Amino acid sequence: MSGTSTDPGVAMSTMPNDTNATLPSGDGMPRSTPTDPHPPVSIPMAVLDPSTVVYEHPHAKAPVLTGKLALSAVVYAMRYTPGVARYIWADGGMFALRDADLPEDATHLPLVPPTSAQEAVANANPVNVGDFLRVTPPPHAGTASAFRFPTIRDFYETYRSGATTPAAVIDAVLTSIADTQRATDVHPDMKTFVVIDEAHARAQAAASSARWTTGTPISILDGVPIAIKDEMDVAGLRAAMYGTEFLNEGKGASPVDSECVARLRECGAIVVGKTSMAELGIETLGANPNPRTGVSCNPYNPDRHTGGSSGGSAAASRAGSCRSLSAPTGGGSVRIPGRVLWSFVSGGV
Repeated sequence: MSGTSTDPGVAMSTMPNDTNATLPSGDGMPRSTPTDPHPPVSIPMAVLDPSTVVYEHPHAKAPVLTGKLALSAVVYAMRYTPGVARYIWADGGMFALRDADLPEDATHLPLVPPTSAQEAVANANPVNVGDFLRVTPPPHAGTASAFRFPTIRDFYETYRSGATTPAAVIDAVLTSIADTQRATDVHPDMKTFVVIDEAHARAQAAASSARWTTGTPISILDGVPIAIKDEMDVAGLRAAMYGTEFLNEGKGASPVDSECVARLRECGAIVVGKTSMAELGIETLGANPNPRTGVSCNPYNPDRHTGGSSGGSAAASRAGSCRSLSAPTGGGSVRIPGRVLWSFVSGGV
């Protein structure tokens, strides 16, 4: 596989056809790979020759199907016939990353080494987030601002002042979620959550309230309600189904948290449930044909949808049910619904 990487720190380049070519290793030293069936797909910037960078459009193999009968037959075979799904996935290149040799760690930003002057300033003036919050007034301080959504900063300030407790906040959050999930004369079922962890959320809130009462919060996230997109596992809740009716069906509750969920819990965040998403995260309009999940509604116009794939997360946030969410994105799954609902505009189905 070759092409141009979206990572500014790593360029993609075609590899020489010579099987005895010398290629860079992860430590920057050349290495000979006379029999390596999977040569590196990226070259470290330090040894990259820009003149060799060529984009090659990959040609994925996939069956061309038309008509309900053909589609139904293949879907049935993929679901119930061992090996069929894996064969089609492999033929389409879905496992290419598993065989890729990446000599450098992935990075989302250009790697700019800090100067000695920057390091000296950083070492002489350490500031942690807690200190920053204690000395920096919120941006709305002293203003008669109109309605706005609470932020993590707001939770931190109110818990610290004793104005409210995580237990009271979770009560309000769970009530709000129940309201949005119930069709009324004003709005339909907003279809924001696929599962609620009410009992565990209340237990987490009680523990967090006790910590704030004794002045021993774990972090600024302690007691902050957070929802998890149904693309990650949450211990005690059904395994992630990725917006489908069939993936992980029948597997029951996940025994462990996904790593990012576990890290949030370690900071004291309260997981309230899992939000809905477009099937497999590949539908940017957020129109999910899965009847178990449905299409999340735009809180500003319930006749419209949210965009996707993180439709349930966006709807829950803008409805005020749960302002903090964890939702993976690959190519716009967070940005699209975030922008759609932030601008109060959404396209119709």
